Amino acid sequence: MIPWKTEMDAVSHHTILIISQDVKMVAVCEPLFQQKNCTVVSEIMPHHALQAARLLLPSLIIMDRGLPHAERVSLCRELRAITRGTILCLIAGPGEEEILDLYCAGADECLTGALNPMALLVKSMVWLVRQEWTELQPASTQQYV
Repeated sequence: MIPWKTEMDAVSHHTILIISQDVKMVAVCEPLFQQKNCTVVSEIMPHHALQAARLLLPSLIIMDRGLPHAERVSLCRELRAITRGTILCLIAGPGEEEILDLYCAGADECLTGALNPMALLVKSMVWLVRQEWTELQPASTQQYV
């Protein structure tokens, strides 16, 4: 029997950078991404995360909610300046101002509420497939994406 395959299962090898002080969150998410053929690097300190982003050029960056608002916005802005990878920011509540600030700083998506590891994995895989798809499109069709 052939197992069900989806486009998400066909994602090429990617590097995921998780910026979080929540060891449990990283311990839950890391194996999920590894099962999808991704290399996971986690950092606690923002300056270490910036160094890792410069060296690894991750396809996806997940920024957890542990940092103060101003520091998260600053970090997001600096990450966007050095990488084209998707930046997903996890936010505890529906703080419109925080969401707006993060989008203005370069975040691609903000996920609010309690962390659901499977939802995060699916959302992340969709972003990675979308990145691959847009990179493969001829320049003439990219203007419509």
